[in-house]
Amino acid sequence: MKAILDFRTTNLDELLPKLQTKSTSNLEHILAITDFYIDKVFEQKNFYRLLYQLQASDNQASLIQHFNNLRHRNHDLLKSIFEAGAAVGEFNPGIDVSLITSTFTGTINHIVFNQAYYREVNDLQKLPEKKFEALLKERAKNHLRKLIIAMIK
Repeated sequence: MKAILDFRTTNLDELLPKLQTKSTSNLEHILAITDFYIDKVFEQKNFYRLLYQLQASDNQASLIQHFNNLRHRNHDLLKSIFEAGAAVGEFNPGIDVSLITSTFTGTINHIVFNQAYYREVNDLQKLPEKKFEALLKERAKNHLRKLIIAMIK
């Protein structure tokens, strides 16, 4: 299980140099990370279901600690981006990175794991699966981008 976590968990330290060649502001970095993460969760739903179950389990303390260690590196990187943005007046100072990431991951997990409900309440049952998923992913990106901007500006 630890090997699966190591393999599937993204190290944002490796992603950031790629983002920096495509974007110039801290906000663009955060929004690119947002899009990347949403794409990844949609593509690897089963892995993220496994992570969700792991985090809800009380009897997997060593695995949870291992996963938390992996998450710490990404938290620290995100924190540095938010701090850099605050230093240049791009973001509000004192952003609680762990609460922003909790809001973000909770929202995307709910969207991905409750697609049947979303489809039903938005009367999208007749839409083919691939078109529905593309629509949902795009709506999720737009929603989460707006939410993040509202929280950090």
